[in-house]
Amino acid sequence: TGSIGSASALFLARLGALGVSWVSAADLLHIARSSGAQIQTCIADMNGEVGVDPICLGTADEAMVDIIGSRRVLRLRRCRYMSSNTVVLRAPSPVLLDELERTVLRAARVVKRVLEGRSVVAGGGAVEAAVSARVSAFASILSSREQLAVNAFAKAVQRVPRQLLVNHAHGYRTVEAAMKRLEVLHAAAVQHPSKFAMCLHLGLDLDRAVIRDSVRSGVIEPTDAKLSALVLAT
Repeated sequence: TGSIGSASALFLARLGALGVSWVSAADLLHIARSSGAQIQTCIADMNGEVGVDPICLGTADEAMVDIIGSRRVLRLRRCRYMSSNTVVLRAPSPVLLDELERTVLRAARVVKRVLEGRSVVAGGGAVEAAVSARVSAFASILSSREQLAVNAFAKAVQRVPRQLLVNHAHGYRTVEAAMKRLEVLHAAAVQHPSKFAMCLHLGLDLDRAVIRDSVRSGVIEPTDAKLSALVLAT
């Protein structure tokens, strides 16, 4: 939508109607889906009569103008078909605000992928450690030079959790100690699956550089994302 002329604004005011100008097409589509309305580009029919079909109207329990910061915004509550929420982000600078927006969008996409895939795996480097342990076990039964390539792939997969620790500013000794413990536990789970099955969920606590149960701690990742990464890596 564009601006609302003074004559049109006066006409709406006399009818007790609320008019909103400069609404983006994306916001219009979102409002239409939530309220059950249909976007109209013309209110005249084929006979030239002006009117709006009641079927095209949406429904919401409340529509109000609110002030957030220095902006006036329109708030719709309890729409007819779909409840939607608006997340208001605040930051001390535009740079931090952009970073916060990207973080929220990434988190929303992760939740979307989990809901679409309906499957999750342990996070914190647990998947990479398990894959590395199984690939290393497979390499041990090879007798040709292929064993070198398979072992190289296993070590390459281990660089993912290692890099996570490095990104959290842990020292070399701390990183090596945590990775060694994680490697030993997942190797035990591969060699003795019935006895050490619980080790498959063990990942890294990146803040403290210790081993923990990622599933119990709520650190999970979409299965589709891990599968896609492994397919691209191979």
